[in-house]
Amino acid sequence: MPVSIFYHSDFLKHNTGKDHPENKKRLLACISALKKSSISTSLIWKIPKTATEKQIQWIHSINHINKIKKICESGGGYLDPDTPISNLSYEIGLLSAGAWLNGIDEIVNKNNYAFILSRPPGHHAESNKAMGFCLFSNAALAATYALKKIK
Repeated sequence: MPVSIFYHSDFLKHNTGKDHPENKKRLLACISALKKSSISTSLIWKIPKTATEKQIQWIHSINHINKIKKICESGGGYLDPDTPISNLSYEIGLLSAGAWLNGIDEIVNKNNYAFILSRPPGHHAESNKAMGFCLFSNAALAATYALKKIK
């Protein structure tokens, strides 16, 4: 069965700084490995759609969302000691969350398996707190979305 890979080049624009461990090189290494792999002909590269603010609110408070948006609009900064963001990070964060939702659609609709190559990552953030490099909890968002889709 083919595997849908959800990726957008904008994920590389989430600027965490030169020496931060969560940087675009991690994603570029994954892309390179997949393109060189023996399964590369089974991969279907797809461009994700952006999650809406309403979807993000399934998991996160409006205060959390607005805080990230405001810091990005002011040029960036740190959400916590491990989580730097740049002026583009809010929009890219919505795109990253959307990729996870697109992956759920792919699986639930029984089209393909899905693999998400996105950043910023999304498994550490809490409802009202970014942390561990993550702006939003894409994992919790995807699980919530999956439950909505199968009801």
